[in-house]
Amino acid sequence: MTNGVNNTVSVISDSANAVVATVGVGSNPSGVDYDDARGEVFAANSGDNTVSVISPGSLSSNSTTAQEFPPASLAVVAVMVVAAAALASRRFHTV
Repeated sequence: MTNGVNNTVSVISDSANAVVATVGVGSNPSGVDYDDARGEVFAANSGDNTVSVISPGSLSSNSTTAQEFPPASLAVVAVMVVAAAALASRRFHTV
């Protein structure tokens, strides 16, 4: 779950139904997606035009990739992550 005001992503345990960790990401995260193949979580940070890569094992942000436009949402497609830019732009950027 994204926490845009705090620039964090909350990790929720499905068994405990509670927040078990909070991970710092870029500015104003607006969407997250999980990549089963890579075992990573991606956060779209629309406030600073970046995408953060989160490791579920360490519960930390491993890297951040700059985007040309503010990513509004993410989708894991086959072997790449697609960051959908703001509604006004129809361009897509891969991470």
